Amino acid sequence: MTRRIAVFTSSRADLGPLDPVIRALDDSEDVELVVIASGTHSNAAFGGRITDINVRDRNSVALVESGFGATSAAALAEAFAQISSGVSKVLADRRVDLILVLGDRWELLGVASAALLHGVPIAHLHGGEITEGAIDERIRHAITKLADLHLCATTDSARRIRQLGEPPWRVKVVGAPGLDRFREASTMSDRDLGALLGSPLHDRLGWSSTTPQTVDRTDVAARAEVVLSIAADTLGSVLVLHPGADPGSDAIVEVITSMAAQRGNVVHLRNAGEDYVGILSAADVLVGNSSSGIIEAASIPLAVVDVGDRQRGRAHGANVIHVETEAEAIREGIRTALSAEFRALVGDVQNPYGDGASIARIVTALTEVPLDRLLSKPLEQPDLFTPDLELCIRPGATIRDTLAAIEAGVCQIALMVDSEFRLVGTVSDGDIRRALLAGADLKTVVDDFVTTVPIVASPSDTKDNILSTMQRTKLSHLPVVAEEARSWASEFSTRSSARFS
Repeated sequence: MTRRIAVFTSSRADLGPLDPVIRALDDSEDVELVVIASGTHSNAAFGGRITDINVRDRNSVALVESGFGATSAAALAEAFAQISSGVSKVLADRRVDLILVLGDRWELLGVASAALLHGVPIAHLHGGEITEGAIDERIRHAITKLADLHLCATTDSARRIRQLGEPPWRVKVVGAPGLDRFREASTMSDRDLGALLGSPLHDRLGWSSTTPQTVDRTDVAARAEVVLSIAADTLGSVLVLHPGADPGSDAIVEVITSMAAQRGNVVHLRNAGEDYVGILSAADVLVGNSSSGIIEAASIPLAVVDVGDRQRGRAHGANVIHVETEAEAIREGIRTALSAEFRALVGDVQNPYGDGASIARIVTALTEVPLDRLLSKPLEQPDLFTPDLELCIRPGATIRDTLAAIEAGVCQIALMVDSEFRLVGTVSDGDIRRALLAGADLKTVVDDFVTTVPIVASPSDTKDNILSTMQRTKLSHLPVVAEEARSWASEFSTRSSARFS
């Protein structure tokens, strides 16, 4: 039976990663697609271009006017009300079965509230993540509790959602959909980049995107000016993307336009559209605090200098250098990012947000989940036994990854878990030594050296039984795994003998 699935997009920020999802749903015979576009999509001053939404039938796009032209808190609050009301009308008129939202933008609270009142189940992409410097942090977790189906980018994110009491059947690890755009991405040529810049391309090309830290809102303009001036001083050409509609964005836009007028090597864009992937792939470094640098850049791979606190706490690859918003720290970060040693490291980086093949998983989840089951959402007691994530690795991890987990956990063991937190096996430091002696190196996949039938304890075991097992097997650490088929590893934790004494 065909499902009428709505996808909400508020700006170029979420349309980029949603674009491959929209295309796939539009091509699916099992889906009747409705794209609800609002926020900055109808406002050219913020880079809005409704034509960027790629669908076969333009009638499937419902434009909800937001009515704002400024980024003050008052203007955004008024826009919030209009978006909520407009989305409510679309859900009723189009008789939507399920709505998909992505991320943590402030607009989503209005969308989710409207869907909740209409009894339309909500599927949420990129829940469970952390951004300490933005109000998005609280919005994201609020959307999680309003949502009915959680499509997570990482296992860490899925674990956090499970800890909020969401039952495991609602939580799917699918990866980040934005990475799918880079699987067949072509790098923009120097000639095309020069045409975009309006002048010949100078070595090195920096891509910069700076958005307000919405928790600490002091000195917004000054911080942006520091980032852009150091980038302009250090790099040959700098392409700057305007921020989205957040409190303080107007001040940053003023800095950007002033800088571009004063510096011949700085060019700014309101919206890169379909050129975004090609530009990012051609850049030598990304400087700023864009989520794209954290989530997508590792798939290029591209060195990133992440400035300030907006993305702090978010999982990231080894291609990311975090620095404070200080001139010398940013300058040194760019120098490091452009060094031959760091560029060699970036070439081998693994993206923690997935393999760039998430779209099929997302479409399957949206078309196969039982809609009648989604509507009832009793709170489930979070598991008492939660995995110590610093100890966890995934199938396909390298020996280097495993050593890092062992070192971080200080338990001489790493726990391999699958996408639903089921315990696959264990790897000890002794297993690693034997692998290296057998000829493996740090890039070798560790799967062949995993103990797939590990010695474990049950949460119902007594302290004496656990200690007896540890003494008999000469183990200093023992995974505690729930006995009911050991269905998910969020029901285990690693306990040391000291913690049982």
